[in-house]
Parts: sequence; structure tokens; C-alpha cells
Amino acid sequence: MARLITRARASKVATEVFCIPIWKTPINYIGAGKDIWLISFAIKIGYEMAPLNGQPYQQATNPQVFFGRIAELRQMDEDINSRISDLERLQNESLGHVDESSSAEATRHIDALVAEISTMNRAMAGKIRQLKTEALHDQDKANQVGPLERKFKQTLTNYQQIEVAYQKRSRELLVRQYRIANPNATEDQIRDIQEADPNAQIFTQATMQGNRTGAARSALAEVRSRHNDIQKIEKTMVELAQLFEDMNRLVEEQGEVVKEIEDHGVRAEEDTRQAVVQLDTAIKSAEGARRKKWWCLLLVLIIIIIIVIIVVAVTQPWKKS
Repeated sequence: MARLITRARASKVATEVFCIPIWKTPINYIGAGKDIWLISFAIKIGYEMAPLNGQPYQQATNPQVFFGRIAELRQMDEDINSRISDLERLQNESLGHVDESSSAEATRHIDALVAEISTMNRAMAGKIRQLKTEALHDQDKANQVGPLERKFKQTLTNYQQIEVAYQKRSRELLVRQYRIANPNATEDQIRDIQEADPNAQIFTQATMQGNRTGAARSALAEVRSRHNDIQKIEKTMVELAQLFEDMNRLVEEQGEVVKEIEDHGVRAEEDTRQAVVQLDTAIKSAEGARRKKWWCLLLVLIIIIIIVIIVVAVTQPWKKS
């Protein structure tokens, strides 16, 4: 009786958890201990297989494919660093250009390279995010993704430092060019020219206040160019800050997933414990019922024996007479 109850519970769990037909569930175990192990194992695996946050299951990635993608991203990080080095070189060269045509040409090259680096950074961050999600339950994969993520963050930090340095030097050059156009400029005027829109009237008015009109016109183009560069750098800094925020948010989200996995484990352990208690109660109840059955059988045998004795006692004198 106990084994039948246990097998029925185990078959039910196997059917609900694994979606296996009841006639295919392993019910041929002998002994309550194995039956308890079966249902405990089914409950544990059921929790481990359950999707988190109601998300659908993701197909497991072949390890070779996964590590191949790691190698690709390492190369991609090197390519990003190479382009950052090229950008730093172009920025340094642009700061030394004095004529408008060469300065405009350098600006076009810088803009194109910045756009390419930004695209690569976003792609890199997205792919790392995907790999971290896939490696969440695999320590070997996580050991590969972790250093890659740290290396990419270092790349972003290096890029950020280069942009900050270029912004600082561009501001210094802007101030120098403005002082050439207007030697008597006050600190307030210098601050206003740095914060103004490059197409605003303040540029023309301010630069024309000096006595050297030719120098002012020449400096005006350079001041506007540097002001545009500074605005582009500020935009790049905002994008980098957003990338850092996305990377940090990924760590927080995965921390929540790990917490949910731990909660799954706690619930699985509690349900397993309750299942074992219920099965133990069922076994004891079945053993009690079996003992009662034997007592009933013994009572029936005693009654039969008493009836036989009475019949023999009654019929024996009749035969003698």
C-alpha cells in the first residue's frame, strides 16, 4: 500500500514536471526509500528546469561556439583600442592645424572615427550582455566572460580619458584664439564664448570687437571649429556614461537572477522536505492499515476455529447415540 501511494505521487510529479506520460514514469522501484528519493529528485529537477521570471527557455549554446564568440569579442576589443589610438593621433594633429581647410579635413576624419568607435562600443556591450546571460549557470563560461567585461570597461575608461584630455586642450586653444581676436576680452566674455552656440551672434560680435579685424576673422573660424569639437566631445562623454550605466545595470539585474535561483533552491528544499514528511506519514498509515488487516484476518481465523469446535462438539455426541 505504501509503495503504491509513493509510486502514485512520484508518477504524478514526474508527469507534471517533465510532461512524461504516467505509463512511462519509473514506478518499478522496490522499497519506500527509493520511492522517496524519486519524488525528491523530481521536485528538485522541476525547480531547476523552471524558467525564471516567466521567461521562455533558451537553447543551450555549444561550448565551442560560446568560446569562439569570446575570441571574436577579444579581437573586437583590440580593434576598438586600435581605433581609439588612431583617434588620439588625429586629435593631436588637429590641434596643430592653423589653416581652415586642413582643420576641416581633420574634423571630418575625427567625426567618422568617433562614429565608428561608438557603433563598435554599443555592439560590444550588447554582445557581452548576451554572453553574461548565457554564462549565468555555467562557471566555466562565466570565468571567460568576466575578464572580457573588465577589459572592455578598461577600454571605455581609456577612451573617456582621451576625450577628456582632448576637450581640455580644445578649450585652451579656443581661449587662445579668442584672445588673438580680442586681446582685451574679459573672463566673463571668455566664459560666454565657451558656452555659446557656435552659430550665435555673440561669436561675430565678440570677435569683431578687437582692432585687428583680419586676425579676428581668421580666429573666428578656429573658435567655431573648436567649439563644435567640444560639443561633440560632450556628446561622446554622454554616450560613454550611458554605456557604463548599462554595464553596471547588467550586474544588478544578474544579481537579482542569482537571488531568484537561490529562492528556487530554498523552495525546492522545503517542498522536498514536506514531500518526504507526507510520504513518511503515508508509509506509517499504510503499515498501520496492514497491521489492522492482519489482526482482522487473525480474528476471522479464531472465529472460524471456534465455530469448528462448536460444530464438532455438537455433532460428536449425536454420532455416538
